[in-house]
Amino acid sequence: MIMENNLNTAKRNNTELSQNDSLKVNLQIGVDFTLLSKSLKAFYKKEKDFYCIALAPCNVSSEEANRKISIYDMIKEINILIESITDKNELLSEELFTNNLSEFYDESLDEIYIDLKQAYLYIKKNTNGLNIEDSIEYVFDVDISNDIKAKENPLINFNSLSLVVWSGETKHILQQMNILNLEDIHSYSMENNTNITIYENDNLQYKFDEESEDIKDSNIDIIEQMLILPDDLNYDKDEVENMKSRLAKINIKYLQALKEKDIKIKLINSNLTDEPEFSDLKYQLPPCWVRSGKTWKDVPGIYRNNSIVAKIGYSNPSYTNVHSSKNLELHETAHAIDKNVLNKKSNSEEFMKVFAQERYKLYDPKQIAHAYISKFIEEFFAESFVHYYLDEDSKNTLKENCPLTYDFLEKLELYY
Repeated sequence: MIMENNLNTAKRNNTELSQNDSLKVNLQIGVDFTLLSKSLKAFYKKEKDFYCIALAPCNVSSEEANRKISIYDMIKEINILIESITDKNELLSEELFTNNLSEFYDESLDEIYIDLKQAYLYIKKNTNGLNIEDSIEYVFDVDISNDIKAKENPLINFNSLSLVVWSGETKHILQQMNILNLEDIHSYSMENNTNITIYENDNLQYKFDEESEDIKDSNIDIIEQMLILPDDLNYDKDEVENMKSRLAKINIKYLQALKEKDIKIKLINSNLTDEPEFSDLKYQLPPCWVRSGKTWKDVPGIYRNNSIVAKIGYSNPSYTNVHSSKNLELHETAHAIDKNVLNKKSNSEEFMKVFAQERYKLYDPKQIAHAYISKFIEEFFAESFVHYYLDEDSKNTLKENCPLTYDFLEKLELYY
């Protein structure tokens, strides 16, 4: 089939394209379309050494979307850009895209995709003539969930736009676009393709629509609003950023719920019992360290009285750090979410059955460090939560060793 052949050709040629210093710029949805168009027009007229530029929306699940965008408005702005740099008489035929289109997308979206592809090819037609079949894959950045129907309401959930640029020197291209500030941009390699880089600016949306109620806070924004740092500024700033980044991996729904319940995240640089609200613990023994001689003064983290507390620099487990969690701040946050957001799902009948079957699969009770986790259901829940959100390796470890626990956490996240 024509469309399928085009896609296969694109995939075969993707490596060749990416070796020509390809890059992908991720722009937050708060970017004003008019400003974006003007910037791209200026960029287009200035630069001579690129093959093609194209705009495409990147779909995310509805619960993660920052706002809803009319795809028609988006196409309109793309066409404004196209019409300013090309001759309308050179429009390419739509016949290339109508064949078997419904095999890839909901039929109600056909017209939208034809328009979007038309706009895409219109730009490409008037650059350096990059072969259509070689690059058509990049049109398919659009991914529409089955449960979203544009026929009734042409609104699709997006939280970013992708600007795809082939060739050209990376920093030079970015600097030509006055909507980007290089100092605010961080980059990471695209999965399965180290030759493509994603450039992201988490703060970009607020520069263009600071008063918009539609734009929600990002994960890191929510963390910072909940955060309390030591009064004494003599703490490890880099480690604080690392702790914030790890916390920001938690599902935004959970973080938002914690914020709404006025839960605080307190990162400390001193002993726990030196904090006024925890001074009463000086005379109590922590239950998991009763035989060790350790006291609450030595314990680096706790969730209590609507405060998630973690000591800076003590994130990793060790005897010296006096905790056995894979990650301290995520573990204590898990307790807060369990109690305040999930209504103690750790004590639900369903999770009790999961706990009974999998409590020893990842945590050996013969190891002192694991005994506490495998003994108490709320600790098992919190530590499983850490595995689920810390990174892909730990998530896969949980899935392989405790599949029931993994499924339980996945369903919680999906249906909360």
